[in-house]
Amino acid sequence: MGLAENTEDGISTPSIFRLVASLACIAFAGSALAACGEEDSDTGSTDTSQTQTSTATAATTGPVVTDGCRVTQPNGKTPPGETADGDYFGNGKIWTVLPADAQPDEVRPDGSSATKFPWWRGSDVRGKLVIRGRRLDGQAPPAGARIPGGYGGSGFQSSSVIFPEDGCWRLTGRVGDAQLTLTVLVQAQT
Repeated sequence: MGLAENTEDGISTPSIFRLVASLACIAFAGSALAACGEEDSDTGSTDTSQTQTSTATAATTGPVVTDGCRVTQPNGKTPPGETADGDYFGNGKIWTVLPADAQPDEVRPDGSSATKFPWWRGSDVRGKLVIRGRRLDGQAPPAGARIPGGYGGSGFQSSSVIFPEDGCWRLTGRVGDAQLTLTVLVQAQT
């Protein structure tokens, strides 16, 4: 499975999607810098995304360590046009809603799980959302994503991230040069 698979399914109403994502998600999320600060085994380079102006840092409370996974807390940065909510994580360019717990929306017969993630692109960020994910606490195939069409090149974008297995995962949502990196703990097989 590729990292981003476009489909036409998905929820078309952003407020309903945000509500569902808030109620039934997989993990707290965390800053990539705080999560690992480790060398990227795929490229051999250190992830410096947290030093970019278009990436986010952890909330003021910092990451929370759960089962050895440093997950970020929401930073309260609200996407344009949305009501302030304690579950948002963003950086002024890209935002998402952080899951309230480690439970996925769907556990599949093959053991993988899927979780809905709503994303917002700022007014100066235009283009297709790409989501990449890799497991930090063990070897696993990369996470995949379903990113349905029909949302245009700016504003709200729904997605579903497919995790091949439980563990601590670093996700990066990218649109052009803007990116948002976070860490989630996936515990579908509890």
